[in-house]
Amino acid sequence: MHIVIADPSVIYESDGLCYLPERSYLGYLEYKKYISTLFPDARYSVASLYGVTELPESKTLDNLMKFMPSDINLERLSAYNFLENLGETAVVMSLLKPESYSLTNLNHRVVYLVEFTPSIRRGIQLAGPGVSFPNRLRIELGLLRQYVAEIKAIKKAAGVQFNGPAAAAKYSKFNSNSITFFDHRVSEVPEKNTNAGGRIGEFSVAFSGRLSAMKGAKYLAEISNKLYQLNPSIKFYVMGDGEERENVLRNSAPNLVYKGFMEYKDSWEPFVRENVDLMIFPHPQGDPSMTYYESLGQGVPILAFSNETSDYLAAQGLGWTVPSGDTQQLVEKIAQLADDLEDVVDKSRESIKFMSNILYDQTVARRMNQLIDTAQKANI
Repeated sequence: MHIVIADPSVIYESDGLCYLPERSYLGYLEYKKYISTLFPDARYSVASLYGVTELPESKTLDNLMKFMPSDINLERLSAYNFLENLGETAVVMSLLKPESYSLTNLNHRVVYLVEFTPSIRRGIQLAGPGVSFPNRLRIELGLLRQYVAEIKAIKKAAGVQFNGPAAAAKYSKFNSNSITFFDHRVSEVPEKNTNAGGRIGEFSVAFSGRLSAMKGAKYLAEISNKLYQLNPSIKFYVMGDGEERENVLRNSAPNLVYKGFMEYKDSWEPFVRENVDLMIFPHPQGDPSMTYYESLGQGVPILAFSNETSDYLAAQGLGWTVPSGDTQQLVEKIAQLADDLEDVVDKSRESIKFMSNILYDQTVARRMNQLIDTAQKANI
């Protein structure tokens, strides 16, 4: 039995070490640990869809974790070439994207990870500067073509893993061997968030994520200024980095405190748990960002623009939503919650309860068990 994880990105190498985002590396490490412990006869490998590439001089390693290839049984070949030359049939888990469609043409069992729906992709592509009408038509045509190709690939696949209920609702009818999970790296939750509802005389909100159009970075300075005018005592932390950083910092009010990129386990988790009362997500699209769940895992409820993911979480009693793009309603809700600490405490309690049922080790077990079960049923 051989389980192969196809990483969806380029993996860089320099001086014998490889580099991945921290969350990806932690995930592959946990998959390896789970399989080697419970299924010692199974082989486990990781291969990038694009292979391992020497680090170009123009590329920086900022925000990436370095590791030895043997840590996660990383193969140097691209996933396609590695699998094409593999002498045994494997079960392959791969993100569903155009570059992975052809994996189903090989003599292996493919289980696709599906995250985005056409509407989420539409939101991402329209999140940037104004899009002309002809470009909108091209986007819609491209989304339709991609949707048709995805359905074809899903039907050919041995199974599917849906990251979030939005993807499951759209695609689950095309493959009966499917599970739905919530992607995050929360391995434990506090009994309660002692800071929920604000420290004495303080209330703080935070944004965490890439400072890019798809994450709503263009709204951050505006939110900062409106919030400062409404209640200057509320502190606004911004965590993350990206192409919009200078615009955010140049145009923000004095209440914005920029923390930059933070390593998840050692820095981000304790900072959020100890300093943040409310996490805001001004995302103009509904990608199932793991930051939603990682915030909830610290007992920090969410306030977000309405989208496929945030609406679901708000319906579970884990936060609130306002109409997409309405920064005025968002800051007014922040100010209201700063004066209504009981509501924040209630949502914090529900957040911890929700996440305690889907901790990372439970998620890893469900996902790996599906791959193992697929292999066993196929007698490979």
